[in-house]
Amino acid sequence: MNNNAVYIDATTINEGGGFVLLEYFIDTLINLDIECFVIGNSYLKNKLSVDVIIPSKCLLLKLYTVGVGPCLYFCNRGPIFPVKNSCVYLHTEYAAVALSKLFRFPIPNKRKLAHFINFLFNRVSYLFSKNQYFVQTERMRNLLIQELNIDSIVAPFFSVITEPQGLDVSIKRDFCYVSYPWPHKNYDLLFNALLLPSDSEGLSFAVTIPDDGRFSGLLALLEKVNSTSSHVVENLGVISKMQVAETYLTSRAALFLSSRESFGLPLIEAASLGRPVVAPDLEYVNSVLADVSYIDIKSSSRLIDDLTKYAQDLRDCSIRPSRVVVADDISRIIDQLQGR
Repeated sequence: MNNNAVYIDATTINEGGGFVLLEYFIDTLINLDIECFVIGNSYLKNKLSVDVIIPSKCLLLKLYTVGVGPCLYFCNRGPIFPVKNSCVYLHTEYAAVALSKLFRFPIPNKRKLAHFINFLFNRVSYLFSKNQYFVQTERMRNLLIQELNIDSIVAPFFSVITEPQGLDVSIKRDFCYVSYPWPHKNYDLLFNALLLPSDSEGLSFAVTIPDDGRFSGLLALLEKVNSTSSHVVENLGVISKMQVAETYLTSRAALFLSSRESFGLPLIEAASLGRPVVAPDLEYVNSVLADVSYIDIKSSSRLIDDLTKYAQDLRDCSIRPSRVVVADDISRIIDQLQGR
């Protein structure tokens, strides 16, 4: 191992917000001329522009015992013993709650087991190693104290999407919902709301549901909306960063229906491009944005009423853009890794 490099444990990171944050962290290190190696998986090896080490069992054992520091443990679990200039970054609340609470969450049992293993790792890790933990929000910091008796530093980091040059960004739809369709994202709530009888003018949406067989039920519901209602839902599938920006810019507002998030990255992306954000009045929303248009996600009928009202307000240009109220603090984590 190269002792002058920074290592990043990303063995459990795949698609979604975790990957976006990982990519931004790597890009920042490269821009600072800091050599970095990612200990990851085949997905990352195919997607990232830096060296990705597929770990052997021996390397994994070393990673979580004596360590390969300086290392950013990006996989929601820390090493058992102290590792010099290393730190743990927890980007999901699932790794910070006990099994009894974890099983109430609407995620597959296999993922629940993996998160519970991370929970046990962190309990042991902090007890013996006292490595520094970083989180994105005050809510996550309080959760760690409550569940694991771990104190952490709040250091949010994120990349701000910039407007692509030369693209046609004329408005194409009312709302876009850019998010992986995990159960807590409430895509089914949205589609069922759009299937309710309504005399109002049809609404238009863009969504991002991968057409890879995992979400066939949702896609069938989407097709039902398009074939039996006055609303139009366009599925963009998996899209690139540039397409994400284009989707926000060609929508009157960004919609976000999640009932639970550790950090609202898509909200920041949309607001940074000057878009109004329509989202529930929850802590993860209010910790990163101001001037949000709140919606009710407790029932389909209340949701469609809110969406219909906001769509008219958006067409009348009577809703102002949302504002980002959190700052990128990635330098605090990099300073830890550099021993500053």
